Amino acid sequence: MARVSLRGVVTRVGERVLVGPVLDLAAQLAFYVVLAMAPFLVVLTSLAGFLSRPRRAAKGDTPAPASRSRFTSGRVNTASSS
Repeated sequence: MARVSLRGVVTRVGERVLVGPVLDLAAQLAFYVVLAMAPFLVVLTSLAGFLSRPRRAAKGDTPAPASRSRFTSGRVNTASSS
């Protein structure tokens, strides 16, 4: 079995990279990765917004100030009794 030197391996790999399709494949991969970033960031931003929503108010919770809540409930009661 023949001994293989590190220099010989590096030289052969370098020659194959320059002659073969390795650089073309690397350019294609880089192009599609950059192209796929925009939709990925849209999905990631939407997911972050969806997961960070505050919880929905339960019945009886008043997210509005008390004066606004009284005004609204008074208007609703007046409209429903008419």
